Amino acid sequence: GNPSTLHGLMIDITEEKVLRNKLEQAYHLSKIGTWELDLEQENLIWSDIIKRLHEVDADYEPDMESAISFYKEGWSRDKIDEVINKAIEDGSSFDVELEIITNKGSELWVRVIGEPEFKNGKCIRIFGTTQDITRRKTLEQELEKVYQMAKIGNWEVDLVNNTLYWSDVVKDTFETESDFNPDIETAINFYTEGEDRKKITQALEEAQINGESYDLELQITTAKDNTKWIRTIGQPEFKDDECVRIYGTTQEVTDRKIAEIELKETNTSLVERIKEQRCLNSISNLNEQELKVNELIEQVVNLIPNGFQYSSLTEAEVALNG
Repeated sequence: GNPSTLHGLMIDITEEKVLRNKLEQAYHLSKIGTWELDLEQENLIWSDIIKRLHEVDADYEPDMESAISFYKEGWSRDKIDEVINKAIEDGSSFDVELEIITNKGSELWVRVIGEPEFKNGKCIRIFGTTQDITRRKTLEQELEKVYQMAKIGNWEVDLVNNTLYWSDVVKDTFETESDFNPDIETAINFYTEGEDRKKITQALEEAQINGESYDLELQITTAKDNTKWIRTIGQPEFKDDECVRIYGTTQEVTDRKIAEIELKETNTSLVERIKEQRCLNSISNLNEQELKVNELIEQVVNLIPNGFQYSSLTEAEVALNG
């Protein structure tokens, strides 16, 4: 009755184990923790990094309700609830940046990435990562303050989802309401009809098709019907040879542009006055020469600045003869 042979299978998992250890080290250095929500067993698992992130004890056992309660009440809590429900309902993955309040009252920014898993048409689990991004968000907020002082706003065209984001500074520049949700077509129509609208349209097309960045100064008509000059800078981003977004900045430069135009007009006027004075001096010198009438007219016409010249010698002769 005892078996004479024993059959088995041995698999070398050394390489897989090494890769897992390296991945765990990378997560640790980047403050990235892993989590898994088992919907069949109604069980939520947090890695040690996530527990440290939430400032709870190592033996803390979270559940769905307590985990969501760490998110800051309001937009962040509503958003995490929304993306999880959507993942369960239709299999949507998510990648969101939200605020949490830890067990010890610390306020942190975290990036949460989640991926649902389905079996027989039903979501059985959601797994993903959570990363502390507080330092980056703090720097971004400080940069936003600098932008506001310089009237520099940032924007982003998401070509994958066909959406457009405007910062508060951009909305202020275009004089829209704070809850205004722009789309690409509406944004382009703010630019002055004609050459300026053609330029921004072409710049966006070149960025999307050929990957060309741009830096333009154009006129817009705001939501309150005011005319402004803005400087807009755009940079495309490609993924797998496809443009996925165009992002950049917008700055109002109306005062500088008006000053430049006035200076240019003043310089042009000054140049014309100098030309006129030289013309008068030259004409006076012609009086001292013995010239026939036609010769005199021809030389006078050649001396007059372009803006004041007659279109033909005959017109000048008629004007001279009255």
